[in-house]
Amino acid sequence: MRALITSDNQPVATRLRQGLLSNGVDCPLASVVSLERVRDTLVAAAGPPDLIFVVLSPDADAAIVTLELLRARSRARLCAVGAARDPREILRVVHTGPTDYLDENGDLGEQVVSLLQRLQALDRAEGDRGVVLSVVSPGGGSGCTTLAANLAVALAEKHECCALCDFDLRTGDIVSMFNLKPSHSIIDVCSNMRALDDELFDRALLKHDSGVHVLAAPQRYSEVQQVTPEAAKEVIHIASRTYPYVVADLEDFFHREQFQVLLESDRLLIAFRLEFTALRNIRRTLEYLLENGVDKDKIDLVVNQFGRPREISLQQAEKALGRKVNFLVPD
Repeated sequence: MRALITSDNQPVATRLRQGLLSNGVDCPLASVVSLERVRDTLVAAAGPPDLIFVVLSPDADAAIVTLELLRARSRARLCAVGAARDPREILRVVHTGPTDYLDENGDLGEQVVSLLQRLQALDRAEGDRGVVLSVVSPGGGSGCTTLAANLAVALAEKHECCALCDFDLRTGDIVSMFNLKPSHSIIDVCSNMRALDDELFDRALLKHDSGVHVLAAPQRYSEVQQVTPEAAKEVIHIASRTYPYVVADLEDFFHREQFQVLLESDRLLIAFRLEFTALRNIRRTLEYLLENGVDKDKIDLVVNQFGRPREISLQQAEKALGRKVNFLVPD
């Protein structure tokens, strides 16, 4: 397990690091950074941390802003470290979404032991989580939605069922590809978030004979704003708890709810055609994703409609992108 500590309180950070090292957690000195530098550290890291500690003192407001940033930019579990005197202050911190809270004035070594035990229990509870695959394209005309739909069908054939979530919120129409009538949509899920359970989620899905169960996009533009990043994250969590595979058809990678789905995904498939404009957009997309803390190892490049006349050669494309193409889908 790799840990990162972000803190403007060096004594607390030092004690915390010692507690982590004594319990076998990888936390080199370079993994202790200030609140101001944590974002750059995530981008430059050789591998994403599994656990990030945010020390609240001396400026709790700045630390809470950092917690909110990390919650949106990293899949690591977050742990706040602060004083345990004011329950209202603790509640304010907890509402930003950390997994746990440690008392900076207590024995941090003992608290780390208890924290690691709780995390092991969470890992066991989440062990049956399904695989989440997101499909996105940096531009139109790449066949992203067709790829997502066919991938879901193939997975359903192999595993009996697959969830297909249409996160193309503004223009998505996956239901038409399956000839389904959208009696429910993702809005039914998001508007009942407090009461959301497996049964309610299942009722919102449209069942297709192929075994693909579709969560439709909103039917009206006015509904799109109801799909917040928090709601998108919960949709992915409950879908992956219910289905062995979840395919998400994304609209883009920069709207906040889209980026949240991307962060929750195990694999990100970027579909494109071997055209000059597409390659330029792919380079910009990869730069953006890596700059915002996305693990490069979970990104797969997919050439769709491979073999079309007058397309750029695969060798030229890989040279321009500086990395290998992972999959080729023939025209």
